[in-house]
Amino acid sequence: MNVNQADNLQSYGGAQGGQGFGPQGGQGYGPQGEQGEENKKDLNEITCIYIAKKVGEVNTLLNDFDYDIEYKLYNHEKVEYFEAKNTNKKLFEEIIDLYINDKKFKFDFKYKIKDSNETKDSNEIKVKFKFNKILTTTSLMFYECSELKSIDLSSFNTNNVNNMSSMFSHCYELKSVKFSSSFNTSNVKNMSGMFYDCYSLKSIDLSSFNTKNLNNMSHMFSCCYSLESIDLSSFNTSNVNTMKSMFYDCCSLKSIDLSSFNTSNVENMGRMFELCKSLQSIDLSSFNTNNLKDMRDMFCCCSSLESIDLSSFNTSNVSNMNDVFFDCHSLKKENIKISNKNDKLLNEIEKN
Repeated sequence: MNVNQADNLQSYGGAQGGQGFGPQGGQGYGPQGEQGEENKKDLNEITCIYIAKKVGEVNTLLNDFDYDIEYKLYNHEKVEYFEAKNTNKKLFEEIIDLYINDKKFKFDFKYKIKDSNETKDSNEIKVKFKFNKILTTTSLMFYECSELKSIDLSSFNTNNVNNMSSMFSHCYELKSVKFSSSFNTSNVKNMSGMFYDCYSLKSIDLSSFNTKNLNNMSHMFSCCYSLESIDLSSFNTSNVNTMKSMFYDCCSLKSIDLSSFNTSNVENMGRMFELCKSLQSIDLSSFNTNNLKDMRDMFCCCSSLESIDLSSFNTSNVSNMNDVFFDCHSLKKENIKISNKNDKLLNEIEKN
């Protein structure tokens, strides 16, 4: 890495025999010294675990493997310090290169294999970033970090963040996200696509989220294929105006309770549950749809859904409800509970 490439960083350490990259003289978390517990609570940092995938052929003479990981951090100019280290010391001997290019960090590792019997294509790298400024947006922050396996945000300062759209979008291998009460979402207005295409995420704890100012939840969990359960009971949705495709293609989700949702300002619920093929039960009893305009394909292809209560729905202002129950094979007309005043919805039911 050229020193000029890291002029926005406080410091950069070279390879330390497999121990990591960090500032010299005991200032960071690298091999030169640890910070005291009293200082850790004030840190503004993120800890990530990446899967290191082999991209090069083994050199049979040197037993070397090349690994390549990209971390596309769109606020890299605010990073003060970073560290990268392997988590399997038995396997790896050294990390040889790390550099910054445009708006992303790229980690290019070469490992000397100690034991040829070890697995060489599914190892992990731990990376820690510390920020020197408070961010106002985390939009696209981990976008397409396809090797990101887990992330700890419990020490990340988000007090001034107002946009978290697509924050983890296309993190295909992401299995664990750790939030805490210090992860402040009270000023966030946009969470659209926040977990879009997180294929491997089975569950997520969002109980610490404060969503009082949130207005956009479109595509928030779209294509979370492995998501089996989610608790959104703490969510305040009184200012949300769009939930379009919110759970689109959450094909492993079997039930969901949205009885706490305030949807009085929501105008778009189109494709909200489309392709939720495992969904068997859903509680929408609290839904206020007085301002709803679009509910096209809302339950399209929910092939396991057997009954639904939409008696609270007022569809007088809905202009598009095309295919709202299309391909709902298990849902019989007599098991759809609606108000007699919903002529539009009744007509749509008759079509299917």
